Amino acid sequence: WMNSDLVKSSAASLAKSVLARTELDDAGRIRQIHQTLYGRPATVSELTRGASALIRLEKASPDADPAKRREAAWGWYTHALLAANEFIYLR
Repeated sequence: WMNSDLVKSSAASLAKSVLARTELDDAGRIRQIHQTLYGRPATVSELTRGASALIRLEKASPDADPAKRREAAWGWYTHALLAANEFIYLR
């Protein structure tokens, strides 16, 4: 289910929407995604791990175009957050 077209397109859509917010830096984008998905602010640890993950994901993208690598990295990152237990299960 978490690799369905719906989840992939939802992750890509959310990633594109935060990347379009030019008033936000990457930390602000991570905060926005956490607020949107989890209804709470990102912790300091989540900000640090998110920034690190995004750097690795961008380097891992096979695309030659830097803008497309960045968009892919944010899509993968958002997809991972959608697949997290915190998103799936209600406490």
